[in-house]
Amino acid sequence: MPKKAIAGNPANNEDYDFIRMGKHLDLLISKISSKRNKKKAGDGMNNATLSVWRTTFNVDGIKITIGGYAKAFMNVQARKLFTLYMLKLSREAAINTPYTIKITLKEFMKLCALKDRKNAMEQFREAAKTLRSIYIEFDYTIYEKPQNKKRAKKVEKHYDGYVFAGHTETRIFDENDIFEDGDIVFDVQTRILQYLFSRSLRPINLKIFTINPHQFPHAYNIAWKLIEHYNLNAKEPGQFVRLSVKCLIAACPDLPTEAEIKDRHYSRLIMEAIQRDLDALITPYSIVEYHYLHANREALNDNERYSYEEWREFLIEFRPLEYPVKAIEARQKTRKKTAKKV
Repeated sequence: MPKKAIAGNPANNEDYDFIRMGKHLDLLISKISSKRNKKKAGDGMNNATLSVWRTTFNVDGIKITIGGYAKAFMNVQARKLFTLYMLKLSREAAINTPYTIKITLKEFMKLCALKDRKNAMEQFREAAKTLRSIYIEFDYTIYEKPQNKKRAKKVEKHYDGYVFAGHTETRIFDENDIFEDGDIVFDVQTRILQYLFSRSLRPINLKIFTINPHQFPHAYNIAWKLIEHYNLNAKEPGQFVRLSVKCLIAACPDLPTEAEIKDRHYSRLIMEAIQRDLDALITPYSIVEYHYLHANREALNDNERYSYEEWREFLIEFRPLEYPVKAIEARQKTRKKTAKKV
């Protein structure tokens, strides 16, 4: 059974910031496994083409290519570094057009609650290597207002290119390719800014950066999926929203698939792993509170036992702790304006 949220220990509103992402870039977090071996990777690798130098994924009509020299694909630390980059880009783009985004090792360590500098350096280095090799291609829609026209017009756009135009390592490698210090400057791919500004600002709980990927390897992705789903579906402050367990499983690309599990140990390798990391979002991280519902939306009885097959048909009813009320109010205003135009 899930843990109960601890009263009086919620995340504070200062733990939230706002980020622009969009479903196309979100796939880098939610669908790409950390494992390079196709046979051992999760669902994100099902439509992948592997070669010595690169791996190409085709996910939901979006083509993603990752260079072959990184030790892992999008492991949790690479997902965190990518989220931090998008967070800083969202902040700075609101003020002026950024051409570079600087991230320091000190900043990364503080946000991720890392203490061991040497270990943090290695994680930072490998995450940066992965990010600089990502090439993505997708179609998207924006609304542009033609000159001398009152109404915006729907326009189809195409993006293909590296997520980062390039990057400069400042004291990050010496001439023998040895990692030394911790400043890295990513060049902003300016074409991506048009896409970002067609996406809305959404709240993100900064506590997700502190999640320990060794203790709770799927908790970052679970938290990301729950917050993203809440951002899209909550209509009033404090409201609980529902998400199926199947959707949560699909958002964890490092989980083994049922086909990969021998002797049908689904409960231990999938259900217990999800349950453990969901509970971690209550204690110790205080990010969400949740409970299970049957598929017919009836609550489970106290101490009710269930099999893996029953559990995967459940719904999760949840809400983030101390979610910013202004985010919901702003979204309601946007929906009303859109409804009037239609």
